[in-house]
Amino acid sequence: MWRRLQDYEEVLTDDRHRREAAGAGVPLILNWSGSVTVDGDTFAAGFVAGPSDRYGDTVNRGHARGVQVDLDLVAARRVLGRPLSELAGRVVAVTDVWGADGRRLVERLAEAPTTAARAGIVAAFLRDRPDPCPAPDAAVVAVRGLAGNAGVAAVADGIGVGRQHLHRLVTREFGVAPRTLRRLVRFQGVLDAVRGGRVPSLAALAVEHGYYDQAHLHRDCRAFAGLTPMELLRLHSSNPASAEAVTVTA
Repeated sequence: MWRRLQDYEEVLTDDRHRREAAGAGVPLILNWSGSVTVDGDTFAAGFVAGPSDRYGDTVNRGHARGVQVDLDLVAARRVLGRPLSELAGRVVAVTDVWGADGRRLVERLAEAPTTAARAGIVAAFLRDRPDPCPAPDAAVVAVRGLAGNAGVAAVADGIGVGRQHLHRLVTREFGVAPRTLRRLVRFQGVLDAVRGGRVPSLAALAVEHGYYDQAHLHRDCRAFAGLTPMELLRLHSSNPASAEAVTVTA
């Protein structure tokens, strides 16, 4: 349901500016030390970034410690308990999303002694979130199909609706249009490869992830990351964070 929990720590002596690319999910940042500024708004205890097809600029300050959780759209829709269209393109403080529960979560993480303990706390918190208004089953099936690289027409036929109805359903419940989601899923594969150092060449990267050619990859990279593919490669090779990642399959 969620792709990764990443425990991170950075000791910063000055502001650390980053360009954060759009992806096919919803990032949740839970920080108990330092602060993060996203597009001009500062968060001292974490935030949820809603679905977006636009990159963002962040600034980290101080001794940054926290956990990043990469939620897929279905998991985000459930744990946030609301249509993701309400959060599309927005960055919202954890305490505004979950109130006192969100504040206590961050406090517990600050006291936990190990990466594994923090991962367990976060996983249990997300797993136990009530969902007061679950998404329609058809919407969930549709998004899972699109995330699995099924075509829009095939997904619409599979749940027995027209393309316009599919567009309204997916956009309302998950905050992103079907065709845009397919593009983001493809680009997410590129991001994962770049972050994991699995790029033998830009031509191979384009072919492996379903782009017609390097120019096609270049257009999506500019749209979703605000960078050229080569700039994206340099960013992730020169600016690594000290972090431990834990994959959770709850």
